Amino acid sequence: MNSIARGQKIPIFSAAGLPHNDIAAQICRQAGLVKHAKDAVDG
Repeated sequence: MNSIARGQKIPIFSAAGLPHNDIAAQICRQAGLVKHAKDAVDG
């Protein structure tokens, strides 16, 4: 699965009767931030 940037909007395609709210909620629950290595410049 591809990574997305923080704040990026992702489309969720659904149809009548499908659990689109449940799918969106699961994506939010499983989302995590990637920690960068210490060699990155801190701002």
